[in-house]
Amino acid sequence: MQFARIKSLLSIIALCWLVGCAEDAGIREYSVKGDNSRIFTSDVLRSEFGSIPFRWDVPKTWKTAQNDQFSKMAWSAGPDDTPARITISDLPSQAGIAPQFGRWAGQINFSSNDPAALMQLVQNVSLGDMNGQWIELVGPSETILGMIVPHNDSLWVVKLRAEKSVAEELKKDFRGFCESWKSG
Repeated sequence: MQFARIKSLLSIIALCWLVGCAEDAGIREYSVKGDNSRIFTSDVLRSEFGSIPFRWDVPKTWKTAQNDQFSKMAWSAGPDDTPARITISDLPSQAGIAPQFGRWAGQINFSSNDPAALMQLVQNVSLGDMNGQWIELVGPSETILGMIVPHNDSLWVVKLRAEKSVAEELKKDFRGFCESWKSG
């Protein structure tokens, strides 16, 4: 009786192995045409993804860019050969504002990356019912302009990184973009 069960079980396993290992079984690949004509505004992002709790006004000359592993939104602006990269990302509030500014200073070889000294360069920006922390860091060849906005349990980071001359050219538009932030 036991031998009959084992024989039946082995027959089923052999049959499954033969059926599942056919040579013509292959990976099927499907292509779906994407909708690249869609323009993502903050309203579309908020209604579809609910991940960004702010509204803002994006300058018309900025182009939507590919996100990296940290950014929620990204744009490029300026000359095609040396564009500025503008990103929005969020961090846990425990990350702290001063350490972020210190990290940025290190990225562009700013004269100091001491967080306490960098905080003396910070300007408060009133954004309606919230405040941002604005900083300008000019390194030997690159500049980072940025604002960090504490909101709930997160720090929202808005950053422009570019060659010095490009950042100077885009500074007014970027500052206007940062000052246009509203919760909602």
